[in-house]
Amino acid sequence: MIRNDNVKAEIDNRKAVMEANATLGAQRIQQIIKEGKEHNALQAAIFSVEQADGKAVQTQRVTSEHVSVVYDLSGGQGGEIPAEVLAQLEE
Repeated sequence: MIRNDNVKAEIDNRKAVMEANATLGAQRIQQIIKEGKEHNALQAAIFSVEQADGKAVQTQRVTSEHVSVVYDLSGGQGGEIPAEVLAQLEE
């Protein structure tokens, strides 16, 4: 069970990580500007967003269900299915 103290500690921890990452992103931008690579502004912006918010992750979820449908085409007059037909269906 999660207590309020645990939740508060987790929030504080995540805030600290985000602040550290944002600082790292700002330092990286300053480094790019000092090196005269302003044409890399887009890369710097992407880097700072990834550092502050984390990289975007694409996930794919696949679900499936099995449905068995039996049609009685005999109009209710078919009777039992022969054993040899059932054996062929099992193979």
